[in-house]
Amino acid sequence: MKCPRCHHDVRQEDHFCPYCGYDLKKSAKITPFQYPLFPLLLIVFLVVVLPIASSIYSTVNILQDDLGNAATFSIKPVEESKTRTKLYSFDSIASFKKNVSNADVFLEPINNYTTALNSQYQTQFDAQASFVIYSDYDVHINLVEKAHLSNNEFLTINRSYDRKQDDEITTSYTKSYLSHFDELTLKDEREKISTFVPVQTYDALVNKLLKQKDVFEDKKDKIGHYGIGAYNKDASLVIYQDGEYYKSTLRVMTNGNHSLKR
Repeated sequence: MKCPRCHHDVRQEDHFCPYCGYDLKKSAKITPFQYPLFPLLLIVFLVVVLPIASSIYSTVNILQDDLGNAATFSIKPVEESKTRTKLYSFDSIASFKKNVSNADVFLEPINNYTTALNSQYQTQFDAQASFVIYSDYDVHINLVEKAHLSNNEFLTINRSYDRKQDDEITTSYTKSYLSHFDELTLKDEREKISTFVPVQTYDALVNKLLKQKDVFEDKKDKIGHYGIGAYNKDASLVIYQDGEYYKSTLRVMTNGNHSLKR
């Protein structure tokens, strides 16, 4: 054997090292690094890694269970309830159709509505929707129909409704790449506008906007985020900065006729 201090060869029966006097019978102090590594790793695994892995596994199972339930979920007739909770939400038509077994009942009126808009305005509307299903089987749908009427004209119809009483329609017409105040009143589009906004509403907004002409001329190089506009209870006509140009947005809110609810 060797002396732990001077590393000279010594006999097994020696009590002290004949070279340096080290007490060979003295128990060496064990440092933390001299403990066996495997038991330490095993303790770390059991105390730290295993609980985390178990938690992740449980979370994945819960998500899979929710998805599985949604995939076989069927929306029943609306129930009367004083309290309710949210069951599921879907941010697209495709997701709603994939996960709800009777989704077509709710999507058919949307498809018919899009077709009717295409025919009415002789253009192509793109429909996007999100859905929230509640525990009383009420379904809130936020439907957005968008269309390009020309290179610089956009029409958006946002319809927010449910199966009980809500049906609100917000119609927005925007014309961009405009330079002069007279253009921004949209007077050249009055006839077109009258097909989706009551002409009396539009005329009232224009009269108010004309009073803002001096404000526009004074601030046209630094129009703020909220724009310069005219407002009444359910409608607005607002001028916004649009890069080197300007754009006007006419927005009107009306109540729907519940034709889309199921």
